[in-house]
Amino acid sequence: MKKRKYEVDDAKKVNSMAAAENFEATESMQPPSFFATAQQVETQAGVTQDQLVQDTSGQAENQMEEQSEAPSNYATIKPNRLFGAMRAGHEYFKAVSSFQNVEINGSKAYGDAGCLSAPNIEPLIFGELSGEMVTYENREMAKAVSKVTAYYLDQWRAGFHIPGLNWYPLFNYFPGPVAPPMPNIPTPLAICPSFGEFLLTKKQMMIQDIMNALPSKMRNDINSTTVSSYCNVTVDYYNQWLNTDYLTNMVGYGPIPGFKPPFSYGGQVRGGRLLPKFGVLN
Repeated sequence: MKKRKYEVDDAKKVNSMAAAENFEATESMQPPSFFATAQQVETQAGVTQDQLVQDTSGQAENQMEEQSEAPSNYATIKPNRLFGAMRAGHEYFKAVSSFQNVEINGSKAYGDAGCLSAPNIEPLIFGELSGEMVTYENREMAKAVSKVTAYYLDQWRAGFHIPGLNWYPLFNYFPGPVAPPMPNIPTPLAICPSFGEFLLTKKQMMIQDIMNALPSKMRNDINSTTVSSYCNVTVDYYNQWLNTDYLTNMVGYGPIPGFKPPFSYGGQVRGGRLLPKFGVLN
């Protein structure tokens, strides 16, 4: 009887089963090495996380060590920030300044010490630095700079006087009963002396007074460097201002007692005054 094609001999079946039992997998059939198992992934993730924690803690320790090594009792305000606050106060000082009790006789104007009126700018400078007062040291630095700088400028103002300047040549003889308002001849500010001028123009004195105004524990080299830098630019600024600024548009007027027609139709101004004006130093 013929066997069908799809039928298999019993002997062949036995041989096939034996071959399957004796089969051993070769290395070529192992899974590729780049397919990591779940356990390997977890292990690597754990190592990476541990390294990250160690690195972070190490950085934190280094930062704490750096902070502990940083010098204490010093201000972090920059000198240019101090100078900017001072200049803002000085601009206001000039804008609201005015003359009082200035007398005009003939062509000349006279003003005794104290004839210049302007506010003390200490609170203005201190207020300009309010954003820098994040520490006790910054606050004390701002307070010392504001106090000394404002005091120096106020002393200059108090000693300022007008020493008989020839501001109004036409007032020597004017044909009429009253000389009408006329502007002065522009005059350098430096011609008007003040006993307080040396305060604004001496660096070492300003440095010493600001350092003395600081608490004793803040009188160190770091703060001294900050104060010195501030005083250098501030004194240079005031020297330039005093030597380049002009007094202009000081409008004067006054009576002419010698006007007595028909005997005299003119004469000198006597007891003349300045028209009120703000910003005489601008």
